[in-house]
Amino acid sequence: MNSIENLIPIGKVLKAHGLKGELKISLFDVSSKILLEGINLWFYKNNSYQNYKLEKLRGSSKNIIVKLSEINDRNNVVAFLNKKIFLSKNDYPEPDENNYHLSDLINLEIFDENNNSYGFVCDAIKLPGNNVLIFNYENKEIMVPIVDYFIELFDFKKKVIKVKNINSLLEI
Repeated sequence: MNSIENLIPIGKVLKAHGLKGELKISLFDVSSKILLEGINLWFYKNNSYQNYKLEKLRGSSKNIIVKLSEINDRNNVVAFLNKKIFLSKNDYPEPDENNYHLSDLINLEIFDENNNSYGFVCDAIKLPGNNVLIFNYENKEIMVPIVDYFIELFDFKKKVIKVKNINSLLEI
């Protein structure tokens, strides 16, 4: 069984497609190749997380049509509309040595060059220009672009991110 902390949002159900229970979905990362037939997709429905096997997958990155196990007609699709789609971290491929998943950054502690702590990463998002870390500091949501100007290092063993030039972000 997967814990809730192990589930990572990867997309959203847009609408029903056809009469046989297919769903049109969008992925948060349109370049992602994470969806494969046979994996389990998770949805938050009826006050709990439920998983369904991905039976069929077709379409392009912007027009993805999926068929889930046990969903066989359009009436069953209504419960999925506008729901986020989650994938277990266990089903993610392991990144190579010099890469990471954005979800790996969540809950890492942020320090500046002088080892002052600024809190923990609460989210990491992919934007068209670059990826961004989000943390809360003095009741403000601070966004840190993941670029060399701001990021000194990621230390996954110590669960730390060293950030440079952080004061320029705090003054905004």
